[in-house]
This record gives sequence, structure tokens and C-alpha cells, in this order.
Amino acid sequence: ALPICDVDISKFSDKTNQLKDRWQRIEKEIEDRSWELDKQGKQLRSYKQLCQGLSKWIGDTKHRQDVIESTKFVDSNTVLRYLNEQKNLNAEINSKRDNVDEVQRSEEH
Repeated sequence: ALPICDVDISKFSDKTNQLKDRWQRIEKEIEDRSWELDKQGKQLRSYKQLCQGLSKWIGDTKHRQDVIESTKFVDSNTVLRYLNEQKNLNAEINSKRDNVDEVQRSEEH
């Protein structure tokens, strides 16, 4: 005959339930952190794309400005063309203000 063990199963059951509850909280925390990390990853990729596009545009614009400024004024048509190119460039720069503001807002978050 097998000996009878007097084991208090309720004690182990309580511990098991505590561990189960703790594990569920840990899983939830991992899930929350993973979701937040994905969200921040998307924001970072968006910020990177904005910055790269803006940086390229700034480089191109500086080059265009250098070309415009290297213009030799030989006659009034050249001066008019120079002024028109400067006005166009200024309008383009002003139109990019929203992009710059968006990059700055993204940077702050």
C-alpha cells in the first residue's frame, strides 16, 4: 500500500495562481512596450525621411543659389533673369516652411 501524503494543495494552487497572474502582467507589459516601440519606430522613420528630403533640398537649393549668385551682369536682361530666379527661389524657400516646421515638431516628440 502507498503511504498517504497529507499535502496542502491549496498552498500550491495559490502560488500557481500568483505566478499565473504575474506572468499575465509581464506579458501585457511586453505587449505594451512592443506596441510603443513600433509606434516610435514609425515616427523615427517618418522623421528620417523628412530630414533626408529636406536636407537634400537644402543642398540643391544652396547649389542653385551659388549658380545664381555667380551670374555676371552683362546687360539688363541678365539682371532681370537674376531677379526672377531670386524671387522664384525665395518663393520656393517660403513654401518649404511647413516642412521645416514639421521636422521641428517631430524633433520635439
